[in-house]
Amino acid sequence: MTTAINLQATLSHRALADSPKSLNANEAEAYKLSNHWLFSGLKPDLKATFFDLTRLVSYGPHEEIFHEGEPAFGFYLICSGKAKLSKRTSSGKKMILRVFSTGDVLGAETVFGGDVYDSHAETMEATTLRFIERRAFLDIIRESPDIAISFIETLSQEMRMFESKLVETAYEGSNERVANLLLRLSEKYGFENAEGVDVGLELKRGELAQMAGLTTETTIRTLRKFEQRGWIQLHRNRVVLTNTDAIKGLAELYLEPVASPDIMAI
Repeated sequence: MTTAINLQATLSHRALADSPKSLNANEAEAYKLSNHWLFSGLKPDLKATFFDLTRLVSYGPHEEIFHEGEPAFGFYLICSGKAKLSKRTSSGKKMILRVFSTGDVLGAETVFGGDVYDSHAETMEATTLRFIERRAFLDIIRESPDIAISFIETLSQEMRMFESKLVETAYEGSNERVANLLLRLSEKYGFENAEGVDVGLELKRGELAQMAGLTTETTIRTLRKFEQRGWIQLHRNRVVLTNTDAIKGLAELYLEPVASPDIMAI
């Protein structure tokens, strides 16, 4: 059986009940990301086959893409817009793990053996994505091993990011966590304006708290402290960095190595 037939067969098993309405051909053409690493390493005929078998879907702001425990049939490539990935602890506390934007792969961890999504994904604004069926993608990998290497590199970067976040959560105080969060957001989404560097996302104080792994009250106090020092300016759902060097200096503290008990005992 050819790869094209395999891909068509596996895609036919994907039932998207109650899924968002697919966009029309003109809209689909506008969002083709043929230069993305998922497609760029493929031979032209295989690229066309794979691209045609993906499904373009559109969500409005604050709509659920998938929820924790839902069967995972594949993953998503974000074509436009932004989405957040979050998870709840056993005590019910919600934490935003990451914000995804154009070009990011959402749900990549489910490709190799993930039967269900282990977190919750929700759009932050109007968002367009390409759904890529897992079994179809595995067929493509067999034809193009270079994509497998790129995909593993992506998963490795995700792992390093979460390891860094774990260290930050375990060892750093509220000042360092909030500073690091603002710096990361400004580096990826930020833009300069007359006031300074806008972090580039509209986030409620509660969402900032969930991203930093802090309570809303602690996050608000920390932001106000930064504002009083002249480091930031606060608007309704936006934060502008007015002293990037001060924020960077505080954020980089968490990168310092943490001594083990054995070393500290010497």
